[in-house]
Amino acid sequence: MASLLRRAVPGAGCAARGSAAEPLDLDKELWSAGDMYAEGAERLRAFMAALPELAEQEEVLGGLLGANPELVAADPATVRTALEALAAALGVNLLRAARLAARVPGVLERPAEEAGSKVSAMAAELGTDVDAALQLYAAQPGMWAVSQPSIIRDRLDTLAGKLGLPLRNTVALVGKQALLWVIPPSHIQVSLRDVAGCCGLSDSEAEELVTRVPPLLAVEKRLLKLSVAAVTASTGVPAPALLELLSRSLGLVALPSPLLCAALEGLAADLGVAPEHVAALMAQQPTLLCAQFGTIAAALETLETALQCSRAQALAVLCAQPCLMYETTVDTLVSRIQSLATTFGLPDADAARALAREQPALMVVAPATVRSAASAVGAALGGSLADCLALAKSDPGSFMMVTLQARLESLAALFGVPAEIAAQLVLKHPALAAVPPNATITRAKNVSMALRISIQGAAGIIAKEPALLAVLTHASDEVKASGVADDVGEVGAIYEYYTMEWLQRQYKEMAPARVTSFSALDS
Repeated sequence: MASLLRRAVPGAGCAARGSAAEPLDLDKELWSAGDMYAEGAERLRAFMAALPELAEQEEVLGGLLGANPELVAADPATVRTALEALAAALGVNLLRAARLAARVPGVLERPAEEAGSKVSAMAAELGTDVDAALQLYAAQPGMWAVSQPSIIRDRLDTLAGKLGLPLRNTVALVGKQALLWVIPPSHIQVSLRDVAGCCGLSDSEAEELVTRVPPLLAVEKRLLKLSVAAVTASTGVPAPALLELLSRSLGLVALPSPLLCAALEGLAADLGVAPEHVAALMAQQPTLLCAQFGTIAAALETLETALQCSRAQALAVLCAQPCLMYETTVDTLVSRIQSLATTFGLPDADAARALAREQPALMVVAPATVRSAASAVGAALGGSLADCLALAKSDPGSFMMVTLQARLESLAALFGVPAEIAAQLVLKHPALAAVPPNATITRAKNVSMALRISIQGAAGIIAKEPALLAVLTHASDEVKASGVADDVGEVGAIYEYYTMEWLQRQYKEMAPARVTSFSALDS
């Protein structure tokens, strides 16, 4: 809601209050932040009233106003009329038309009939329906600037040939995953059938993995060593869990299956959980493994006792909130759980423990802090405990803020990066902020000695491919002897390269220029 308010705040042209005839008091603030947000809230309510179809679609309404800032000052009824005309021209409902306008600002700059003709021509050229063409434009707004649909068709034909898919399926795939368009067809090294065969996947699983991490297509076939089917057969970890792990740590596709099996089974025995729970740990919070295993085991026992839950549930809680690994006792957690029951009016201790398992962040801060925040939020929302509880579950950050400056500085020194980059690493891997810097440094030194690489090289593994820590725990000699760490790093570099290419492309497409060939789009 705050983001919507920011989009709905009028611009500088609305800054002066009063009429031209009123005398100007130079000592009086022209427009306070409170005035701006009040005006923004009023505008937002007006849009919601005029466009009830979008009232519950915050992403669409926010995108519409953000992509078309001139609409903020427009009459909401006029905006509705324009969207209705666009919807009629496209043959879709108003919500679908608004989604397109939110992604492709130029749509509303021209007559609706022109947009309808453009989309119909694209659908006819590609042999798809209008909905597929709209999905394609939404995924790649820059296509709107291409004057000839045949140009799009030519590139999609080439991509389809590389993927080994019919054109219609390729259109749908690009519509689902914008990053596919960033990888030039000439860079694609493997087809979907290659991915399925090398990685031990069904055709549908291979398509799912490529949709989630398109840079996989740019990985040479020789690097695809991991068989999901083999790992599942050996460890019992379901294929969907392994696909989730690979989508978050693509470098693992270069890992021979026996090494991953050894890591999953060895860590499962160490932690007292099943291999599938270790796979979840590697996917969700791999830098947790920077800590000593004794520390992790002790934290799991504490959580099991305080939450009266299974070992697997305790591990899930620790992955969700790594800072519970340190400076936490059973008595402290029990006290905080009891406080949650009182603060949110829960019926009993079981309900409070269930809340703590669902949103472990609420156990991190002192009860007084949670009570104070809940009171403030309750006052703002009309005193509803149910609303407070819903907000606490969905956005615990609204209740708390933890100072991490000292640890960020230590991590920045370890990784040899500015503090801003260290902060981004912590956002991606929160356990880096939970594990004491000296433990992370010790882990980096151990990796450095095991693989005979520099400390900065070890830090790079922790920062870029932390799931490899699990493998190094039980198979460091095999990793060193096989040189597989270099292969994992090569795949990781491919992923980073195309991800950055996509981010830069998205930045350019905020204001696409009219082009007639892909020579401009690829620059």
